[in-house]
Amino acid sequence: MKLYMQPGQDPTESVYLNGLPNGINTEHMWPQGLGATGMAQSDMHHLYPSRSKANSDRGNFPFGEIADSQTQTWYLRTTERSSPTFH
Repeated sequence: MKLYMQPGQDPTESVYLNGLPNGINTEHMWPQGLGATGMAQSDMHHLYPSRSKANSDRGNFPFGEIADSQTQTWYLRTTERSSPTFH
């Protein structure tokens, strides 16, 4: 995952891109909505950068393999597709 930042930009604001789909936010490996608080919420070994749209769409669903017939959207880098033209 790459995102270009102009020299002098504040990385705490510019990479988020105001919540746009290709902005970056934090993926919690244990969803906050399922009780990740305290250390589970902020442990740097369980936080990863994620594209905002993909992270939002995943919600509280667990990571794992799912059948194409049960998938609505595929993500690859900055591309989003509604049919499985790539895996």
